[in-house]
Amino acid sequence: MSFIRRFLLTTSIVAILALAACGGDEQGDSEDNSQAGISEGETAATVNGENIYLNELDQQLNQIKELYAQQGLDLEAEENAEMLQELRRGILDEMVQDKILIQEANNQNIEPTEEEIDVAIEQVMGQYQMTEEELQEVLDLQNYTQEMFRSDIKDQLKIQQLLTLEHLDSSQLEVSDDELRDYYDEIVAQYGEEVGEYEELQVELEESFLRERYLENLTENAELEIFI
Repeated sequence: MSFIRRFLLTTSIVAILALAACGGDEQGDSEDNSQAGISEGETAATVNGENIYLNELDQQLNQIKELYAQQGLDLEAEENAEMLQELRRGILDEMVQDKILIQEANNQNIEPTEEEIDVAIEQVMGQYQMTEEELQEVLDLQNYTQEMFRSDIKDQLKIQQLLTLEHLDSSQLEVSDDELRDYYDEIVAQYGEEVGEYEELQVELEESFLRERYLENLTENAELEIFI
């Protein structure tokens, strides 16, 4: 069981590919549905001086709303207003977290190679059982260019490589048994006893704990402003 889920794909890419998997094949006419139509505008948040724009957030939210609509759930309905707001804030939280991690990856001079990006894209196509032509069709339907797709994949590879924590020295990778057991107890309280026995999960628990602590430290030291 993985307790910290760092996916290869951003919410935006997942939504695009999931829409295709669900049979969504109509190209949006509005600017809100167009990745290429995103431009600077009202700011949703700033992370160490870098802006996250409101129209970027709403573009991702619109894709999620469309995905839910294909499952028969109208997030614009009054009874779903709270759920919609939670989704919106969750997407923003993810965007903020990714921005923090990408900034730190850049600070650490982490730079995925073109070959690594190619392999990651092949994995995406394999996961969604797509040919190159089918992937291009999906991207075209969402006005999502190859360059944008590769850039997003590259950013997620930066995050993955950063979270190996290989750039840290040994003193930063120390964790006590008491800390680990407390962390395990928190997970059991959240997920239940079915997560498994402490002894069986100790290695994964330690890796997850260290990543979570690292991310918390980065977030605490970041200059964040949220405007929505």
